[in-house]
Amino acid sequence: MMFLRVPTFGFMFFFYVCVTTAAAEEVRVAVGANFLATLNEIVTNFQADTSHTILVSSGSSGKLYAQIKNGAPFDVFFSADAERPQLLEEEGLAVKGSRFVYSIGRLTLWSPDSNVIQSEAPHVLSDGRFQHLAIA
Repeated sequence: MMFLRVPTFGFMFFFYVCVTTAAAEEVRVAVGANFLATLNEIVTNFQADTSHTILVSSGSSGKLYAQIKNGAPFDVFFSADAERPQLLEEEGLAVKGSRFVYSIGRLTLWSPDSNVIQSEAPHVLSDGRFQHLAIA
C-alpha cells in the first residue's frame, strides 16, 4: 500500500533504533487498540527484515497507562491520545523528550454519488439526505 510505505519505513527505523540501542532481541510494545492493525503490519515487516522480536500488547490507552504505572515492562507505548504519554513523562516513567505524534486522525465525508457531497459538507449531514452513515 502506498500510504503505509513512508510510515512503515519510519516505524521500522524507530524499532531498529530501539532494538539496537537496547541491544535487546525483544521489544515490548504497548499500543492503543486504534493503531493495532497498522502496527501488526509494521511489526510483520520489521521481524521479516531483522532477527528481533516485537511483543505487542493492545488495549485502551488508559489501561495501558495504568499497567505502565504499575510496572508493566513495556519499551514503547503508542497511545491513542497525547495525554497519557505526557503524564508518564511528567511522572518520570518515560524518557523525557521521547514523545512524538505518530498519527493524526481526519474525518472524511464520502459518498458514491458525487452530487450528494459538495463544498458545504457540514450542511450535508444536517439536511437529511443520508439514510445511512457509517464511521470506520
